[in-house]
Order: sequence, then C-alpha cells, then structure tokens
Amino acid sequence: MDEILVAMGLRAPGLFRAIITPLLLTCFLFLGPLAMSFPHTLFRRDLSKLIAIRNLIVAPLTEELWFRSGLVSYLLASGVPLTTCLWMSPILFAMSHVHHVYDLIVHQSWHPVDAIMACLGQAGYTTVFGWYATFVYLRTGHLSAVICLHAFCNHMGFPQFGAISRHPRARFIATAYAIGIAIFAVGLLPLTNPALYAYPSGTSYASQFDR
Repeated sequence: MDEILVAMGLRAPGLFRAIITPLLLTCFLFLGPLAMSFPHTLFRRDLSKLIAIRNLIVAPLTEELWFRSGLVSYLLASGVPLTTCLWMSPILFAMSHVHHVYDLIVHQSWHPVDAIMACLGQAGYTTVFGWYATFVYLRTGHLSAVICLHAFCNHMGFPQFGAISRHPRARFIATAYAIGIAIFAVGLLPLTNPALYAYPSGTSYASQFDR
C-alpha cells in the first residue's frame, strides 16, 4: 500500500520543499506577467466565487489527481517508457478541455470558428502546462507540488505578450520577462532534482532520471 501511495505522489517526506520550490521556480517563469499586474491586479480577478473555487481549488485537485497521480502512475506501472509518458499524458490532459467548444457556442453564443480557435489555443497552453506539470511530478514525486502549480497558473492565466508594448513600463516588463525565463531555464533541473525531495531511490521513475 505504501508503494502505491508513493507512486501516486502521496507521501510526507520532502512535502514542504515540494510545495515551495517548484512554485517559486514557476513564479520566475511568470516574472513578466507578475511585474505587469503588480500591485493593482495581481490579487484581483473578475471572477465569481464559484468560478474562483473551480479554477483555484476544484480543477487543480481533481485534474492533477486524475492526470498526474492516476494516469501517469498507471502508465509507468504498465511499462510505458518515462519519456513517452512525459510527452503523451499531457496531450490527453489537453484533450479533456475540448468540450469547452460546446459551452462557448451553445451557452455563450460564440461563433463556431471563434470558439474552435479559442479552444485550440487553450489546448496548446494546457499541453505545454501538462508537460511541465508531469515533469515536476516525476522529478519531485509529490502530487501537492503540481496541485499548487496548477492553481497558480490558473490564477495567472496565459501571458499577454501582446500587451507588453502598450504598457507604460514596457522596457521594464520586457526585462522582467527575459530575466524570469532565464532564471527558470537555469534553475529547472537543479531545483527539481529528485534528491531534494527525499524521493525513494528504488522507485521506478526516480531511478530513471539518473540514467
């Protein structure tokens, strides 16, 4: 039973670091958007309480439990190679958002072409996030790490690159984007090193990262 819980990312050793460190790393990735929204809109979003609860609590918990803790651990236990699992499972995660086309067309009266294009863009974003979340999950071995990342990314939304040039502090914002992305790229591997998160060395995918 303990081996199953470890495989699903439900374990105590390294928990605090798994929550804080990947989240801090992700904040650097979003340094540009954080600088752009601080201090006026960083903590204010035009969302109802129910939508906020869905985006920041329900969706991160349920989707990460299913797609990372459940699906990824199942694929690996079935013998799917680590790299295949890393690239394939996020595509399934993105496909689960395609149903938003129906909601946009039927309930929000969007033009079908606009709805499809919007959902394709969302699918692309969720695929990239899924790759990142799966990577962090496999490296840290903690479900809590990706739940926090998911909630943070849902709060921030997709970076508005087109708004940089229109911002009154455009040069500062562009610099923040560049510095944040550079720090993220440099820190990605060392800050997600399985050794930092008390990852049991005998688990199937922690050992594969050392090959």
